[in-house]
Parts: sequence; C-alpha cells; structure tokens
Amino acid sequence: MAHFFLRAAGVGRRTAFVAASAGSAVLLSGAGMAYATSCKEERDKHKILIVGGGSGGLAVAAQLQIKGEKDVAVIEPSENHYYQPLWTLVGGGGLPRQQEPTTREGRHALGCPLAQGQEAPVLVHNMGKVMRGEKPTAVYDGYTSCPLITVRTEGGREGGRGYSSLLLAEFKYGGEVAETFGRVIDQAEPRWAFLQLKKHVFPFAYWELFLRGRWFGTRGVIPPSFE
Repeated sequence: MAHFFLRAAGVGRRTAFVAASAGSAVLLSGAGMAYATSCKEERDKHKILIVGGGSGGLAVAAQLQIKGEKDVAVIEPSENHYYQPLWTLVGGGGLPRQQEPTTREGRHALGCPLAQGQEAPVLVHNMGKVMRGEKPTAVYDGYTSCPLITVRTEGGREGGRGYSSLLLAEFKYGGEVAETFGRVIDQAEPRWAFLQLKKHVFPFAYWELFLRGRWFGTRGVIPPSFE
C-alpha cells in the first residue's frame, strides 16, 4: 500500500522496497498506561497485575473494574498510547502455539481491537473463576479480523491516490470463516461501506468504548454471557 502511494506521488520509481520483520508477524500498535509503578511495595498491594498497557491490557483492566474488581494494576513503561489507523493491516498475527480456548495458557494471536474485544471478556470471566477456585468455563474461538483497504484502479491499472473500499476478512481458529455480515452481504467483495466503518465507527468504538471495557468485538456494546 505504501509502495503504491509513493509511486503515485512520483517517488521511488527506481527504488526497491523491502519489508523486513524479526518475527512471524508485525503489530503496529502503541501502548498506554492506566497505572504504573516500579515500587515493589506498591505492586504487592494488588491482587491482579497486568503486564502491558496496550489496548488489550487496558480493556481487560477496565472490564475487571466494571465487574467490581478494584485491586488491579497495569505495568507499562510508556506514558503514551497511540492508535495506528492502519495497524489492522497486519491481520491477526500468527496462530497460537497452543490453541487454549480458555485463554489461560498458550501464545495467542496478536489482533486488532475487534479480536481483542472478543477475547477480553473470556479472559476476565475465566480469571474470576480461577481466583475463586473454580474451573474456567468461557471459551474463546480464536476470532480475529483483518480489514484490508483497497485502492482505485483504472482499466486494470493503478490509478488515483485515494482509498476506495475495504475487504473485511474475519476468521476463527483453523482458518474458519467467521463473517459478521455474511448472512446479509458477500464479505468476499471489498465495499465502500466497510471503509466507512474503518474510518468513522472503529476509531470511536476504540477510544470511547473499547479502552473503557464497554466494547465486545462483533457483539458491539452487548456483553457476552458465559453462564
């Protein structure tokens, strides 16, 4: 995508572009700080310690507090929280090494807020179960989303400089398709309406709802029930 826009602007026509990564996936997300301290005495006062104050960490902390858990601490070295508009282009990251549906163990996929919104309630519910000495019952199906922005074409050639539509790809563990709007429209086709969701709805849901623990992925503002 960056290569296309640089070429459209007359930059880099004789330049080779190389994308390199040290791992199997790249996550273009920033981090935030809900509460941070390096004092061991302070940390010992909290029953729950969340390492990492990115979007997932903040959402889990917020949902725990909504459920009445007050002793929650988030450790995050950065004082800033960034929202990268194109961070979901990296997709959902890699499949977890161990697909543990209760989210209690295993390495889970790095995903966009839509995916984290699905996973956070499962983690919060099962954490409460385990802390009470009970068996975790909520299950995370591995849902992840990959909104792919597309550009205009003219006669099969690249043309224009603006985004025109978006392909909303959604999957579960094992690559199973999990389309939110699949019963109404064909999500295999890039659509202008999905681009508007990305531009206008998702940022609002992220800042005003998700980070406050009130956005639950494809369920929107309706919290899931695991009982």
